[in-house]
Amino acid sequence: MGLFSSQKVGSDAIERAEYVALPSIEGSLPAHRATAHNVKKQSFFWVKCYLFITIGGVFVWMAYAMALSLPSRAECPVATQEKSIFQATTPATTVTVTATVTSILTSAPSSTETNISETMVSTFKLDAPILGPMDNPLLLYYPALLESDSTSRIQPPHFNTPIVSRPRTPLFISFTRNTAMLLQSLHSYISSGWPASDIIIIDNSGTMNANPSSLLSTSNPFYLDYKTLREVYGVSILQTPTLLPFSQLQNFYIRTAIAMDWQYFFWSHMDIVVLPTSTQPYESFYAQVLDILSNATTLSETGQPWALRFFNYDFLTLVNVEAMKAIGQWDTFIPYYASDCDFYSRVYASGYDTPVSVKVTAGKILDMPSPIPDFAAKLSAIYTSGGIDKDKYSALTWELEKAQRFKDADQGIVGKGSKKVDKGKCGRMMRKGLGEHGG
Repeated sequence: MGLFSSQKVGSDAIERAEYVALPSIEGSLPAHRATAHNVKKQSFFWVKCYLFITIGGVFVWMAYAMALSLPSRAECPVATQEKSIFQATTPATTVTVTATVTSILTSAPSSTETNISETMVSTFKLDAPILGPMDNPLLLYYPALLESDSTSRIQPPHFNTPIVSRPRTPLFISFTRNTAMLLQSLHSYISSGWPASDIIIIDNSGTMNANPSSLLSTSNPFYLDYKTLREVYGVSILQTPTLLPFSQLQNFYIRTAIAMDWQYFFWSHMDIVVLPTSTQPYESFYAQVLDILSNATTLSETGQPWALRFFNYDFLTLVNVEAMKAIGQWDTFIPYYASDCDFYSRVYASGYDTPVSVKVTAGKILDMPSPIPDFAAKLSAIYTSGGIDKDKYSALTWELEKAQRFKDADQGIVGKGSKKVDKGKCGRMMRKGLGEHGG
């Protein structure tokens, strides 16, 4: 059904059968009636299609005919000359490349390649950076550089050189500012026998690429000399993506250790100095650390699993990675002060023995307020061919302990020697839940 419009011509009304788009009662659209106008439009459309196809076919035929009329590549003099030159030079190159690829795929691995898979069981592995020998700018990792003729690497006294058969002892030392303090601490660790290949300096200066690219002046407190650390001291550098507060830094240590599948690691303050003891028979600071690490009784004498071991509180800390997985990460909502109290309390609440319940001691560890004048020379002077020069050792120890007492007084810590008590809130919390500060 549809509507029809009327058009009046003169006195007659002419009904035009033009559909106005109404559905029929039965729900179907009525058929259109052909008109002269529609027939004309359809005819014009088919004429255009015919012309388009015809003209297109003519162009295709002309292009094909032109292609047939061109000389072939083989008949072209230039192509013939190129072909002869190519045939004269290519076979030797092809044979060489093929032979090279074939030899790579089929030849037996060289001794060097074979040793790569054996580095974890060979003695040579102990001299390789513990995080690997290759730079990785994406991971912000810069390993130790090889010694050059123009540099002299710092070495420990011969009797402090670590034994050949030893475990790896990864040590994180975090840097934020004051490179002189870092170098003083690092120098004492290496002189004490701690292998430089096991030491990782954490660049937590938060200065983006400024230190790797040497963009800061030496007077800048965040300046860190990558070249000296990697070439002279022989240590590796791992940079944090941004400035991390203390809690996040601890989580960064743990996450790195998990990625490396380490069972344990050490971390140290950057403003401390380590010394051996003068007792006889002489044993280096690092050798004493290895004794503690290998002594299972020391690590579990309470019968509880262990998580942490303090060497003079947390100036140097040994961390059990499996325990960290069970206890969980440090609380990043407590970024600085009291974050250690919170975490060590959770260690105790998780069923592990407290960090100070088992006393471990290695040499002397002293907390410094500032760089000691001529520290490297004074440290070298205490060592003689027979061990320790007691007079020079006593003089250096007295100077370092005096500096530590000055820092302790400035921070509100009272006590004598390694027995220190923090008078603040954290100290009270630690004494109540974890025992007295000390090592």
